Formats: sequence, structure tokens, C-alpha cells
Amino acid sequence: MSTTSDQFGSFNGAAVRFGGRADLTGPFFNSFGPRPGAVKTLPEQLADKLVEQIIRGQHVPGQRLHEMRLAEHFEVSRGPVREALRLLEREGLVVMLPHRGASVAKLTEKRLKDVFSVRSALMAICAEEVAGLRSKNIQTILDEGTEKLFEASDRGDVDEYVVIAYQLSMYLPEASENDIARAILFSLGRQTLSLTRRVYESRKHRQEWSNNWRDIVEAIRAGKPAAAANAVHNLISGIKAAALDEFEREEKQATPRNRGQRHRTSERREVR
Repeated sequence: MSTTSDQFGSFNGAAVRFGGRADLTGPFFNSFGPRPGAVKTLPEQLADKLVEQIIRGQHVPGQRLHEMRLAEHFEVSRGPVREALRLLEREGLVVMLPHRGASVAKLTEKRLKDVFSVRSALMAICAEEVAGLRSKNIQTILDEGTEKLFEASDRGDVDEYVVIAYQLSMYLPEASENDIARAILFSLGRQTLSLTRRVYESRKHRQEWSNNWRDIVEAIRAGKPAAAANAVHNLISGIKAAALDEFEREEKQATPRNRGQRHRTSERREVR
């Protein structure tokens, strides 16, 4: 495997362009990590690839991640795969149990609430810091991003909308030069994106959240940190509510299937 070149990870200068990719894979998504542009180890590259597959739904919550199969798929030995899984375990994306191996972590209602609470707090801090900078260059970039966000929503281009929304979210800590917030927000985004991207399919939601982003940008333009933070809280609160509704809906749909599976398993055990 070879390292990927960064295409969207640097936001320095007005040459930044939002969107342009209808997916969240490879150089786009992973360039936002805590060490953009750095040469990654093989386990780190494998971890990034696995995250992409989880976001795409190729590995669903609760699914076993077999080291040998992954090693064969990526054409590497089992050692780097095992280390990649450990990296994702520390990030909360993978669960590793003794004698059972690794599996994709299942989101819970509590974890979702906790993730969005932390995201709201950190993004609000970054927005406050950016509002205090009164930077024309930053404002130009934010204006470009929000304009393209509305355009993608109006076109009904959900994938492009998700890309731009994520770029804007990661730009706030980048612009504020808050490296700690940037690293944490990157990790939290990876944990929930497979779920939250589905709620962006609602045109009503996209319009509402685009307006929220416009409120954030206008508060930053006016140099009002408190208003910028409040606009961030409004944005994340709306996404959180929609994500929790989607989570509850999917849980209800999955319950009958799970019951059926448990019943079939019980029958097999009785036959034995």
C-alpha cells in the first residue's frame, strides 16, 4: 500500500475549494487527521481504509472483523492488521474481546448523545476563537463554503453536501489553530458519520442546517463570539436530534430480525 496525497487537508490561503468529491474516502477524509501530510505507518493506513469501509457500510455494527480475511484483502501480513484494529479500538470504532477477536463497535443512544455534546462544546469554542480573529481571509473561505453548501442542497446532491458540511466542520478548528479540538473532532466525526450521513438525505434537514451554518458565519463576520457559539449549538442540536431519531428507527427495524435470529439459534441448539 502507498500513502495518499493530501487534497483537502490544508486550509491555508484562499485557494481552498469546497466539495469536488462525492465520497468521504482516501485523501479527502483522512487528510483531516491529527497529522495531515505526514507519512503514515502501514497500520495507520490500514486503519484509515477500514474506517472508510465502515462509513460506506461495508462493515456493519457488530460484524466480526477477521484478521486473516482483512490481511488477504489488503495483501499484507496479519501483524499490521492487528495493530490497525488496536488503533481503531482506542478510537472507539472497534471492539476487541478475548477469544472472540475484533468487531465493529455498535453505537448506543448514550454514546451518540455524549459524542454530540462534546462536538457541540468543542466546535463552539473554535467558533468563538475564530470570531475573535476578524480575519478577512478566513471569512472569504467560510463564505465560499456556505455558498457551496446551499448549492449542493438545492441540487439534492447529498454526497456533495456531506463532504462540504464535513469540510466546514473541520475548518473551524483549523482556522482557530486549536489542534486539540481538531484531533478530537476528527475522531468523533469518524465514529458517527456512517449514521449521520443518512439524515442529510432530508431536504428539510439540509436547508435547516445550511441556515445554521449561515448564522455561524455571519456571527463570525460580525465578530460576535457568543453568537457564533450559540449558532454552533443550534446546528449540532438539530443534527443530534435527527441522528437519534434515525438511530431509534433503525433499532426498531432491527429488533424483529434479531429476535428471529435468536429463535433460529435456539432451535438449532435444541436439535443438537
